[in-house]
Amino acid sequence: MKRSPVVLIAVLLTLLSAGCATVQNNDADSLQPIEVELAPPAQIKAGEQVTLSARVTQNGQDVDDAWEVLFEIWLAGEDEHEMIKGTNQKGGVYSIEKTFDQTGTYYIVSHVTARSMHSMPKKQFEVIP
Repeated sequence: MKRSPVVLIAVLLTLLSAGCATVQNNDADSLQPIEVELAPPAQIKAGEQVTLSARVTQNGQDVDDAWEVLFEIWLAGEDEHEMIKGTNQKGGVYSIEKTFDQTGTYYIVSHVTARSMHSMPKKQFEVIP
């Protein structure tokens, strides 16, 4: 029995497209963006140690396998920025301990790289006497 090349090509294309659709559906979760919640206290007292943290999630699930979490901190008007590596606390939370000696307005940016994505939320806070 002789089969038409057109029928064979049609069957192969159907199988190939079905396989691609399955891969796309399985990877749908990995295409969701990571979300980073950076919430420093509004005010911090100078000379007191505080914990600064960022919570990382993807599609509502905690991300405990971030490749890198860095906290960039600087005093407003200053050129020098400090970069501190965050520690994984589990539950999607990464944190640092920091003492601020100088009062003023500060900025913090968390640089989070996880699951082939990068997020850099920025917040402002005050260090008071």
